[in-house]
Amino acid sequence: MWTLRFPFPDFSLGVRCSTDAVLEAAFLPVHPGEEGASALARTLWQQLLQYRAQGQFSFTLPLQPQGSEHDRKVWQWLCQLPAGQPARYGEGAAVLGSSAQAVGNACGRNPIPLLIPCHRVVGQDGLGGFMQGKQDGPLSIKHWLLQHESRQASLFD
Repeated sequence: MWTLRFPFPDFSLGVRCSTDAVLEAAFLPVHPGEEGASALARTLWQQLLQYRAQGQFSFTLPLQPQGSEHDRKVWQWLCQLPAGQPARYGEGAAVLGSSAQAVGNACGRNPIPLLIPCHRVVGQDGLGGFMQGKQDGPLSIKHWLLQHESRQASLFD
């Protein structure tokens, strides 16, 4: 099902691509990795290597997420958030003329996490949710991603 599986320290990222766009991504259990064969998959692999080495990296891949008009607006907003500078759900709501809960729900429906950085949105009093819940496993991934991006940001400030 996955075009490639990319290894991170405590999880893997499975990504499904068409010939010309990234369609879906999911956080998976640790896996040694499988580089995809298509040109897009090879480009994605190289960009993931750069992100893993430097959390400030910005992905430049064609994305084709499927969702409602509101979801797509939230996902576009997420793609504008700089690494190492988390935003709050309420900030997204203010920008989009929505509610914090609707922004959180759209984040939870994000079909391409990491590349559409929903992990950069946090709650008013903590991490908030991740991957449609508040379970330890998903929240530990969100925490790792935020730390990775913040740690890298502080090296260059």
